[in-house]
Amino acid sequence: KQWYQRRVAITAGINGSGERIVPDKINGIKMEKFVFDVFQFSEKFTVLEVARNEEFSPLKNPSGAPKCSPETCLEDLSNQHKRWIIRAGGTFKNEGLCEISPLLSSNGENLEDLVRDKFFSLPLHLEVSKNGYHNGHISTNGLHSKL
Repeated sequence: KQWYQRRVAITAGINGSGERIVPDKINGIKMEKFVFDVFQFSEKFTVLEVARNEEFSPLKNPSGAPKCSPETCLEDLSNQHKRWIIRAGGTFKNEGLCEISPLLSSNGENLEDLVRDKFFSLPLHLEVSKNGYHNGHISTNGLHSKL
């Protein structure tokens, strides 16, 4: 199977003398393969249709890009965690980022007893207590992922 080719300006490099060079025009070819290119080699194949906002947030671009960047991934994950808290009966007082430790919940499960009928200020990091056991500890200290 043929590679997909796209002419691009390679952003930076090092020349033979070890000096950094930055091109001012197209100087390379980007060769890509995509995940669907391997389907033909599979003995068993399954496709799942999922809600994009629940299951997918691609990281393909550098920081500062308008989409598919570290910032958009962080925002998407925060929105997912807020949905989990709302589904479990919690409410937010303000706007901001939210993170739930995967040690506490990896898919929104087991949150009801912790968040039901409670109001949370953002930014928020819901985590397991220091001794490794969940004891209802809610912390906004030591927030992760730029919260």
